[in-house]
Amino acid sequence: MLRGYLAIVALVSAASAYRVPLLRMAAEPGMTVGEAKVRFYSEQGVGHALPMQTAAFASEIIQSTTFAMASPKFKYTRLFALGLETLCAEFLEPATLGGEAGADKIKKALCYAFEYDAKQIERDAEALRAAAEGKTEDEILEMADLKDECKYTYTYGAGLVTLMKMASVDPQAAIPKWSPENKGVLARDYAYYLVASSKMEQMKEMIAQMNAGAAKREAARLEEREKEKELRK
Repeated sequence: MLRGYLAIVALVSAASAYRVPLLRMAAEPGMTVGEAKVRFYSEQGVGHALPMQTAAFASEIIQSTTFAMASPKFKYTRLFALGLETLCAEFLEPATLGGEAGADKIKKALCYAFEYDAKQIERDAEALRAAAEGKTEDEILEMADLKDECKYTYTYGAGLVTLMKMASVDPQAAIPKWSPENKGVLARDYAYYLVASSKMEQMKEMIAQMNAGAAKREAARLEEREKEKELRK
């Protein structure tokens, strides 16, 4: 079982080892990947080593965002916030991180790495989600958030795809309409996301099976102990 789990972890890590960006509010201009990683792993950040697949996810966010921030077109928007919240919810698996608190700590550490306000990101993501709730595709496309020009990143694309799903449209079919200037890279990134998401689901299923097996063995052990106690009476 452990061998199977490790195999799934390796698959997830390979799928996530491409790129996953983040956002900017007041990040230090010219911050390097190395500097951002030092902040991320510091005591004020995550403060400890991470499981392989989680470390790969965080590393690619840091690298991709640092590279994107070098562009004068890069800026923070609510779409970035929504994208980050979506990606963290998808790829930070609580079962491997000590529960929801562990996953939340890593998300906050990512924000800290770039001097972002984690609470503001949550508020912006929720506000955009609420603003799009119940709207049609055309109504969402008319929102100011989608008309704000900025450098495309994977996180930005994740925010767009989240809104597409809220509008009940198929992202693969909707990409040319929603982002004609970035349709090629967004289509590629969405295909990558589907693969990574599938691998993550496999890992979650494996963890669930492992936990169920462990619980069953523990129940059997306790039952055997009770039988032994009865025999001693």
